Amino acid sequence: MVLPVQKACNHRQKMTRTCFISIAIVWLCLLASNHCRAQTTIGASVVLDPQDVTVIVGERQQILAKVRGMIAQDVRLNFSKEHADLVEIVPSSILMSPAVDGFIDRVYEVSLLGLSPGQLDLEAEALPTGLIDDALAFIRVTVANSQAIIVVSSVIGWIYFAAWTVSFWPQMIINYRRQSVVGLSFDFLTLN
Repeated sequence: MVLPVQKACNHRQKMTRTCFISIAIVWLCLLASNHCRAQTTIGASVVLDPQDVTVIVGERQQILAKVRGMIAQDVRLNFSKEHADLVEIVPSSILMSPAVDGFIDRVYEVSLLGLSPGQLDLEAEALPTGLIDDALAFIRVTVANSQAIIVVSSVIGWIYFAAWTVSFWPQMIINYRRQSVVGLSFDFLTLN
């Protein structure tokens, strides 16, 4: 038999434990937020734009390498050559030189020539490392035989999406007319 005094004592212990855990969580969050405000030593960044590009075999497509920020010395941006059979990159590397004050804000044009159909992630690496943030120096390149294939593929994809969406309507109409959801699998609706 548990006495009312014991219940109150147990309740007080649970509340103390809960309060301690809450304080610990808040302290950890504050500690993490202070750690996240640390300054980076990287003063400039490079971005390849657009992030997704389609090139037709035998044709050229332009992309841009946008560089902005402070750099203390010349930096070379080298493009990956692991998919040289799919696309030719001109120029294969870019030399970025800072202005007199060390600030750079330039846009470099890069040309892609489609050689063979396929898909690749084109990445660029800044050397020497640590001077430029090159985390966004990548693009997804799709090389296709013709624009017609891309359009047909896109149309078929949208038709499939519309057919899949419409396939749920008859069950919803039946349920509305019956004013019941008996026999409806909510897992099926959630997963699809």
